[in-house]
Amino acid sequence: MAATLTRPGPHRSELLKKPHKVPRAPWSVCEPLGVEPEFDDSSPEVFDFVEQLLRDTESGRVFPLAHYLKHFPGHEEAISFEWHRRKLQGNLHVGDSLNLDSGGCIGPYRLDKEIGRGGQGVVYLARDTRIERRVALKLLPPEALLLSADRKARMRREAEVISRLDHPGICGIFDAEISGTLAYIAMHYIEGQTLAQGIADESRRRAVGEPVRDAGPPMFPTSEVELFALLEFFERAARALHAAHEVSVVHRDVKPANLMVTPLGEPVWLDFGQARDTSVQGEQLTLTGEVFGTPAYMSPEQLSGRGIALDPRLDVWALSVSLFEALCLVRPFQGASVQAVIFAVQTSEPISAAAINPAVTDELEVVLRTGLEKDLARRYASAGELADELGRICRYEPIEAREAGARLKFKRWRQRHPLLFVSMSSVGLVLALALVWTLYLLRLEGQALEHALGRHLAERATQVVEEDPAAALALGIEAVELAPGYQTRSALFAALERCFLAGEFDGDPARRFRDLALSRDGLRLAAALSDGSGRLYEVADQSLLASWPAHDGEATAVAISRDGQRVATAGEAGAVLVYSVSDGAELYRRDVGAGAIAQLAFGTACGDEESSGTESEVLLVSFAAGGHALVQEDSSLVQELSAAELAVLERYEFGASVRRSLASESAPEDTGPMAFTRTSDDGALVFEAAEREAQFRWQVRGVAFAPVVLAEPAAGEVLAAAFSPDGTRLAVASSRGGVGLFDAETGRKLALFEGLMQTVKLLWTPGGDFLIAQTRGSLAQVWLATPRPDVYRLFGGGGALLEAAFARDGERAVTLTADGRARVWATPGEASRAAPVGVLLSESRYPGGSATSASLSARGRYLVMIGEGGPLLVDLETGTETLLPAASGVQSATFLAGGERLLLRGSRVEIVSCSEPKPGTLVLGQGEAYLARLSSAAGRVVVARAGGWITCHDDSDGRELWRTRPRTTADADCIALCTSPDGSEVALASRDRTVRFLNLTDGSVSRDTLGVFLPRSLDWSADGSRLLVTGIRGRGAFMVKELASDQRMRVNVFHRDDITGGSFSPDGALVMTFSKDGTIFVRDVIDGGPVVQLEGDGQPIRRASFSSGPGTLRVIAACEDGSARIWHVFPLAGARARKPRELYEWEVAREIRLAKPLEYR
Repeated sequence: MAATLTRPGPHRSELLKKPHKVPRAPWSVCEPLGVEPEFDDSSPEVFDFVEQLLRDTESGRVFPLAHYLKHFPGHEEAISFEWHRRKLQGNLHVGDSLNLDSGGCIGPYRLDKEIGRGGQGVVYLARDTRIERRVALKLLPPEALLLSADRKARMRREAEVISRLDHPGICGIFDAEISGTLAYIAMHYIEGQTLAQGIADESRRRAVGEPVRDAGPPMFPTSEVELFALLEFFERAARALHAAHEVSVVHRDVKPANLMVTPLGEPVWLDFGQARDTSVQGEQLTLTGEVFGTPAYMSPEQLSGRGIALDPRLDVWALSVSLFEALCLVRPFQGASVQAVIFAVQTSEPISAAAINPAVTDELEVVLRTGLEKDLARRYASAGELADELGRICRYEPIEAREAGARLKFKRWRQRHPLLFVSMSSVGLVLALALVWTLYLLRLEGQALEHALGRHLAERATQVVEEDPAAALALGIEAVELAPGYQTRSALFAALERCFLAGEFDGDPARRFRDLALSRDGLRLAAALSDGSGRLYEVADQSLLASWPAHDGEATAVAISRDGQRVATAGEAGAVLVYSVSDGAELYRRDVGAGAIAQLAFGTACGDEESSGTESEVLLVSFAAGGHALVQEDSSLVQELSAAELAVLERYEFGASVRRSLASESAPEDTGPMAFTRTSDDGALVFEAAEREAQFRWQVRGVAFAPVVLAEPAAGEVLAAAFSPDGTRLAVASSRGGVGLFDAETGRKLALFEGLMQTVKLLWTPGGDFLIAQTRGSLAQVWLATPRPDVYRLFGGGGALLEAAFARDGERAVTLTADGRARVWATPGEASRAAPVGVLLSESRYPGGSATSASLSARGRYLVMIGEGGPLLVDLETGTETLLPAASGVQSATFLAGGERLLLRGSRVEIVSCSEPKPGTLVLGQGEAYLARLSSAAGRVVVARAGGWITCHDDSDGRELWRTRPRTTADADCIALCTSPDGSEVALASRDRTVRFLNLTDGSVSRDTLGVFLPRSLDWSADGSRLLVTGIRGRGAFMVKELASDQRMRVNVFHRDDITGGSFSPDGALVMTFSKDGTIFVRDVIDGGPVVQLEGDGQPIRRASFSSGPGTLRVIAACEDGSARIWHVFPLAGARARKPRELYEWEVAREIRLAKPLEYR
C-alpha cells in the first residue's frame, strides 16, 4: 500500500472564547466554487467546526445543530449557516464536488486514485502527463473555500517550506499551484508504509500470535539486534528532521503517521503543512489560543495554546513519543479521551518503557525521559542531539544525558498534584508537629532520666572516693556530663582532690608483676612477670613496647642497664637472661644455679689505682637466702662474693661513710627493734619503722637534723619505702593500705595515694614527678607526685595562712603565714611540663616579726608585705628588699595600675614609686584614713576618713578634687567602699547598715541609698550592673543587687557558718562566697543557683578570690591549716584530660546493678 498523507485527528484542545461575527452575504450553495464568498476567516473556531463536521459526516454521526452551538460558542450565525448548507448538500466528497473521477486531470496531472484524506486536504496518486512521472498530488477540499484565504496561506507556506528542504529523508516537491481556483501541490510519491501502519500491524500480529514480521524496522524489539536496528532507523529519522531544523524549519506535526518507511527501510518525513519558519522575526508557534497537531504527540508547551517562540524541541518531544510507541506499541501518556491525554501530557510523568519492554536498557530509558522532559532546559536542544545519543547507545558509548534527581522529581510531582500536595503537606505538618511534640516530651523525659542518673553517679562517686578515687573520678565525669550542676561538680571535685593516679601498667590477670625496674632516664619500665616472661613499657602512656620469652618458672627480678640498651631478667631456677632493647635479641644467658634470685641491678665497678680509676658496668645479683652474689661484666664471670660480702656492695652503692656514721648512732630509748629501713640515694637520710607493743613508729633520721616522726597516726607495717631523687620527699607503703607521701624534713603528710591493692615496691622517676608502685596483683600504678594541674595546694610555711591571692595576670600567686613568711608560686592558667604548677619561685620573710598582709604587683615583679615595722617592698627580679619608714603607720598597701606605684594607707594616704620608694613624695590630703581605693578608669583615689568624710584625689599629683560628708551621725564612718568599673561612681558601706552611691566626678549622690545588713565588703561586677554586699555575721549575710532595678539574686543553698567574704568573677557572670565552715559557693548571678561547691578540710577560709588572667577560671583560697588551695571552677575538661583509667568490667557490672531502674551504659 502506498500513501503520503493520512487523516489527522482533532486539531484543538481548547477554544477561543472571543466572539466572532459572520457578515451576511448574498451567496448560496449553488454559487460557483471558484468564487470566494465575502467571509471573515480570522476565527479559528469556525475552522475547527468545519473540520469536526467533516469527521462527523464521514463517520455517519452528524449531531443536531444545538450540539455544535454548545461546543463552539460565540459564532452562532456562521456555524448555523454552515450546518444548514451541509444538510442541503448531503455527504459531499471532494471528488464528487469537483467531478474528479479516475482519469480526470488537474492541470498537467492525471489523477489515478485517492490515497489519503485529512482536514488539511486530499492526496491523490497522479501522473505528470508531461514526463509520465508518478506524483502525490495534494488538493484543498471544497470546504476550504469557506476559509480560502487562511487555508491557501497554509498551503502556500507548506509549498515554500518543502521547496527549501533537500534531504533524502524528507519528501520533496515538484510543482505547486496556490493562487488559482483549485490549489494543489505535486510531491514525490514514496512507496512503502507509514510507521503508524507498522506499529498497528505489529500490535495486530501480537494480538493473534503471528510470529512473522514484515520488512522494515522491528517494532517492539525483543533482542539487542532488533533494538539497535530500530534505534538506527530513528537515528536517521532524527538526522533528517535535524536537517530541516538547520534551515530554520520546525515540522510541528511529527508523528508515526507522517513518517514513511520505504521498502529499503529508510525513513522519509511527510506532510509539512503545519511547518513554520523560525527565522521569521516574531514568528510564533501559534496565535494565542490556536493549537495545531495531534495531542498525543504534542509537547506541553504546544498544548498550552500560549503564543511562544518556535523551537526545534517541539519536534524532539514528538519524535521521542514516536520512538516510545515503536518500542512499546503504546504511547507514554494514556487517557480515555483526548482531554485526558492532554491532561496527562501536561501533568504526568511518562510511563516506564523498560517496564513494558524488557529490551529497553537503562541508558535508553534515560534518553527517552530526557526527550520527554517538560522542562525545555533539560530536553535535548535539537533532533541532532537526540540522534547522537541513539548512536552512542548502538556503539556502546556512554550517553551524556542524566536522569532527573530526586529534588526535581519531587518538584514535578508537586506541580502535577497540587491539591494532593497541599493535603499531604497539611497532614505531614500535623504529623510533624505531633512528632516534634512527642520528641520534645521524650527529650524532656530523657533529660530527666539523664539528670537522675547523673545525680546517682555523683552519689556513687562520693561513696567510693575513699577506697578508689580513680573509679570515683570516672563516675564523677559521667555525672557532670549527664547532669551538670553543683552537686555533680562537687562530687567530681572530691574525686579530683583525692585522685593522684596518672596511669596503670596492666600485666593481665594471669600474670602478676614480680619485679619492676626503671630506666635511668625514667622513660621506660621493665617488668618481670609471674609466668617467667619479661616486658618493657613506655612510662608516659603505659604502652607495651616489647616482651621476652619466659624463664622456667617465675621471673623473680629485672634490671635495665645504665644506658637503657639492655634488660636483664632472673628466674627462680637461678638463670639470668640479658636482652637487647632495640631488637629483643638475647645477648647472653647465665645459669648461676644457686636458687631463686631476689634482686638484679646494673652498677659500676671501679678499677684499681693502676687502672686510673676506669669504670665498667657490672650486673649485681643477690639471692634470697644463704646463697652467693655474683658480679658479672658482660658474659664473663668476674667475681664471686658471699652473702656477707654482699653488704659491702650495698654500703659501697649508697655511700659507705654516711651509712657507717648513721649506723653508729644509738637509737632513741623509746624506739623498739627496727622492722624496716631505707636509705636515700645519697645516703644522707634513713627511714626507719620501729615496732613497739604492736605499734609502729615511723621516723626519718639524717646527718644534718634530728630524727623527725612522720605525721601518720595510723602507721602500720611497712611494705615498701623510697626517697625522692632529691631527698625532699619520702613515699611509704604500709599494710594498712595506700601509699603516703611525706615531707622528709618536716614529716608533714603531703598526699595519700589510695589504691585497691597493697604495694610491695616503689620507684621514683628521675625528676621526682611520678611514683611507680608495684602491687601484689597484676597492676603497677603510676602516681602523680607533683601538684596536679587542676586542683592542688600551696603550703605557706608555718602557722595559719593569712593571705592567698593571684597576681593580676593569674600566672603567679602569693601566700602569707602568721610567722611573716611570704612565698611566691607559679600558677599558670594552662599547666604543662614546661610550665608546671605549684613551683615555689621565691620566699621572703618579714624582718623582726609577723606580717598582716601581702600582695603582688600586676606582672608579679614586686611583692609588698605590711607589718609593724612598716611596708616591706621586695623586687623579685633583683631580690632587693626595701623597708619603708614606719612613721606613717601604714595599715594597707595596694598596687596601682601597671604595678609600678604603690598606694599606702595609714595615718596618711600616699603614693610611692616601686622603682624609687621614697615616702612623703605624693601625699593625698591630711588626716587618718580608714579606707582608700583607686579607680584606674578615672585616675582618681577615693579616701574614707574619720568623722564620715569622703575625699577624692587625682592620682597623678595628689590634689583634692572634692570632699563630702554624706552623714554626720556617729555610726556614719565608712567600713567598705568600691568604685564602678567605668570610673563614674563610688559605693560606700557604713556602720549604719546602708550603702550610698556618689558620683566620682563631683561627689554628688548618684543613686538611692540601699539598706543592708551590717556590711563587711563590697564588690562591683565587671559590667557595672550589679553590686555584691557581704555581711559580718550570718551564714546568709550576702546580697547581689541589680542596680537598675529592685531585683535581688535569690539564693536557695546557704553556708553552715558565718560568711567571711565574697567577690565577682572577672566577667561578672559568677559570684563567690566563702565561709568559716570551710566551703566556697560559686553561684550564677542570674538565677542564684550554685555552679559548684568547693570543700576544704573543714577549716575556716580567710581569703578567696578568682583568677583574672588568661586560661581556665580558677579560685584560690587561704585555709587555716597553713595551705592555699587552688581549684578550677569548671573541672570537666581537666578531669577528662587527667582521667587515669576507665571503669573495670566488674565495676561497670556493679554500677549497672546499683543504678536500676535507671539504665547505666
